This record gives sequence, C-alpha cells and structure tokens, in this order.
Amino acid sequence: MVEQPTRTDFMDGDMRRVWDDLGPMPGDLRLYGGTALALYRNHRASTDFDFVTPIPGVVHLDFVHSIPYFEVRNAVGGIGMVDAEIVGRHRP
Repeated sequence: MVEQPTRTDFMDGDMRRVWDDLGPMPGDLRLYGGTALALYRNHRASTDFDFVTPIPGVVHLDFVHSIPYFEVRNAVGGIGMVDAEIVGRHRP
C-alpha cells in the first residue's frame, strides 16, 4: 500500500487551493519531483506540481482540463512527457 502524502504546511495559500482542487487523479498518474518529496518528507519548499505516468504515449490533459478554475496553456508533448502551463482563472 502506498503511503498517502500529508505534509502540506510548505504550500502557500494558492498552491494549497490547487492541491485541494485536484481531487482524485487517474490511477496511473503519479506526483513526481520536488513537490512529491515535500509532501511525503517535508524535504523542501516547492512551487509547482509535476505528474508522470509509466504508460508510454498516455497524456492526461483531460484530467488537467477538469480542474476547476484552471486553463491549460502552452501544452507541449514529447516522447513520454508533456509540459503544460496551467493558469488559474478568477473564482466567483
């Protein structure tokens, strides 16, 4: 069983709202990088979310597009990766 991340004290208010808005992720999508380490080990501060999937060619932009109050800009796909800028929109 995978330990669930619990350390969110390093997040500022905006980052915490994004984290709370993410909700359930597709089963093969994993949080990766500095934010993952910070969430599990309080290893350092981080300001972005990096997600990966082990399945070649799978891009979860549908998941990204489903996040409330956010839009995707500048999505660039490569071999085994997608880099996308996600920008917040005004909340009502």
